[in-house]
Amino acid sequence: MGFFNRSEKHGDLVGAMMDRTGALDDERILRLSDSVLRTAWFRCQGCRQADACAEFLETGDADAPTPDYCQNKALMDSLAR
Repeated sequence: MGFFNRSEKHGDLVGAMMDRTGALDDERILRLSDSVLRTAWFRCQGCRQADACAEFLETGDADAPTPDYCQNKALMDSLAR
């Protein structure tokens, strides 16, 4: 997988995980600084569980906690409804 494809895939995963928390539906996302969002993206880039994450996002219960393997678990849990 090329750099740009990988970057796009992980960017989509971060966005989908934030959407799952409900943060994209209201002003919570607006309260995050650019550096927090950038750091979340970089953390996701380093994750080797992208396939498991994509499967979780597709099939997981909307109320299920963020998986322990998620590099952004603390952020996602803080954004959870």
